[in-house]
Amino acid sequence: MVSFDKNQIYIIDGAMGTEIQKRQVESKFFKYEGIDCDGFNDILVLTKPGLIKDIHGDYINAGANIIETNTFNANYISALDYGLSDEAIDKINFSAAKIAKQAAKKSKEEVYVAGVLGPTSKTLSMSPNVTDPSYRDITYHELLNAYKAATENLI
Repeated sequence: MVSFDKNQIYIIDGAMGTEIQKRQVESKFFKYEGIDCDGFNDILVLTKPGLIKDIHGDYINAGANIIETNTFNANYISALDYGLSDEAIDKINFSAAKIAKQAAKKSKEEVYVAGVLGPTSKTLSMSPNVTDPSYRDITYHELLNAYKAATENLI
């Protein structure tokens, strides 16, 4: 863990998804192991890593001293929506951290990397079934395991 100076202002990068959309990435880069992952920006750390590294670099050049990994949906739960394996998600998280660290090391200034753990498409707080308020389509332990694995691969 890092101890931050309370007297310094830190600037975090901006939206990775917006930057990816601005670059109009070809659909072929959203395919992985024969699976169409259209809209799953996290897959680009495996299929177009140079693009992700360039985006990190652009944010650093704009003054960001904290950059975030491209892992907003990289968890076992969200992966099910795309048909990706747990192994693919592990690889995405590991690769995203590696790419961000490489971009940070290129800077003359000190740049920190923050691992991103985004939401899932499942919820524990509300039932997805209006006729059964007690129903949940995921368990606490399933969410815990998904986030634990993502965290371990980001570190």
